[in-house]
Amino acid sequence: MDRAFLSFVGWSFLPGTATRFVQSTYYGLRIRAGGPRPQPGTPRWVKHNQRIHAILVVAYLFLTVYDAYATIVREGDFYRVLSVSHDVTDRGIKSRFRRLAALHHPDKVSATLGDGISDSHFVHLKLAQDTLLNPLHRFAYDRFGPDMLRWEHCASIRDYLLVGFRVYAPSYMLTVLATLLLGVMGYLNWGRFWRYVSIASLILLEVYTVTRPQPPSFLVKIVNPLITIIPSQPPLLPFQMLALARKIAFTISVALSRLGPQFQSVGGQGSNVVDPVRLSRLEQLAMANEAEATRLLGMELAPHVGKDEAPKELKDGMREWLVLNTVRADPLVRQAIGSATERKKRAQEPA
Repeated sequence: MDRAFLSFVGWSFLPGTATRFVQSTYYGLRIRAGGPRPQPGTPRWVKHNQRIHAILVVAYLFLTVYDAYATIVREGDFYRVLSVSHDVTDRGIKSRFRRLAALHHPDKVSATLGDGISDSHFVHLKLAQDTLLNPLHRFAYDRFGPDMLRWEHCASIRDYLLVGFRVYAPSYMLTVLATLLLGVMGYLNWGRFWRYVSIASLILLEVYTVTRPQPPSFLVKIVNPLITIIPSQPPLLPFQMLALARKIAFTISVALSRLGPQFQSVGGQGSNVVDPVRLSRLEQLAMANEAEATRLLGMELAPHVGKDEAPKELKDGMREWLVLNTVRADPLVRQAIGSATERKKRAQEPA
């Protein structure tokens, strides 16, 4: 199954499900049996839910990034196939290939591994040597990875850069358009600025990396030394660094979308934060109620439609009603009516 689909499913369901499980387990361990637990919706429950959710999202973010790094390392590269360093010379590549060819030549290992396995491994070794010995192919491989092996008819660095632009530019354009469209629709508002910054930074990093004659200095002097501190961890090539940077940017964007709604809803209590999506729904509901009220009013006035005397009768009736209610509500009038009623009752009483 596609790893991207698994990652999407994981981000869609795992943080929320894990948050509920961890929160329930936390209450079970910290609160004695029969003791009062914070109820959903209360400030204490919301605070705990928010913190647990944030911790799990950050943990899953690091797990996803590490999985992407482990996948890159597991796939390897031509330098690791030949067991040479990234700055190896042509002489070192040829010398190393001769040693490996003597060990893995099909004529020597076919009896133990089989013809198919030995042939494919030797062909892979030969492809690695031929690619790294060609300065043009080595430049393209360091920046675009094994994808450049399928780019035929490239005779210069400019050709490889143009093909690389045609291959990778559509994905960036779709990402920018999707981010803008979701922003206009009211989604992904939380952290929108940092999403745009991450996309712009990623584009600049890619352009800077693939157009420089040498690998970026921060990769050589900072990133790779930090990685190789861990035993058995190989340094990264520029194309591997770019693949990892794309995964990190995508993962951070998804993490922001998971953290944003919760922090926005909690931060919006007692503040002026308004959810555009809910506001739009409320506006639609108000318009529907107004239309229904207009329809009911029209039904009530239907019997009077077409009658010329109806407006005059309505005005006279409303004037009479207002006068009567105004007179009856006057304190002096009410007192006079009460006094008259009392005298009438005494007059009717028998002597």
